[in-house]
Amino acid sequence: DRIKFWGCPTGPENGIMALDVDVKNGNGLETIKQNNLEIPETIWQQTPSKGYHFLFQYDPSREVGNRVGFLPSLDTRSKGGWIAIYNLDMSKPLAPMPDWIYEACQKKQKELSPSAAIIQMSPEIGMEIFNSALTSIREAPPGESNNTLNVQSYLVGQLIASGGVSREYAEQELFKA
Repeated sequence: DRIKFWGCPTGPENGIMALDVDVKNGNGLETIKQNNLEIPETIWQQTPSKGYHFLFQYDPSREVGNRVGFLPSLDTRSKGGWIAIYNLDMSKPLAPMPDWIYEACQKKQKELSPSAAIIQMSPEIGMEIFNSALTSIREAPPGESNNTLNVQSYLVGQLIASGGVSREYAEQELFKA
C-alpha cells in the first residue's frame, strides 16, 4: 500500500520552517540529546520512517535554507523547500525557531568553502546524471520518498551550479517526478 499525503511548502509562502529529525539513516534524536538541544513545544508530526518534523515560525531575517545534515541526521526545510503532511499534531502553537538551529546552520554554511571550484561538465553527462536522479525519485521505496527527494534534489542543485542542467528545466522535471 502506498501512503497518501499532502505536500506543504515551507518558507515565506506558509510562514513555516521545519526541522526534519531523521532516525532511519542515523539518529537525530541522539544528536539532539548528546548536544543538550531543546525543542520547544510546537506543531509536529511523526513521519512514516519514525522520524519527526517540528514546525517553527519562518523568520526571513534568520533564513536557514534547506540544509541536509547541518548536524548529524538533522535537516531543515525552509524557503523553497517542502514537507509531506502525514498527521500533524496542532495542539500547540507554532513556536519561534530555536536559536541553536539558526546558529548550527550558520556554522555549517561557513564550513562550506565559498571558493570551492565548481566542476564544469558537458550537457550530455549532466543530463545522464539528472535523468538517473529523476528515476531514483520516481522509484523510491515506500517510506523513503522524502529522503530520496532531498538527496537527489541536492545532487540536482550541484548539476545546476555546474551548468549540467538549467534551473528552470530541473524545477519543472523535479516537480513532475
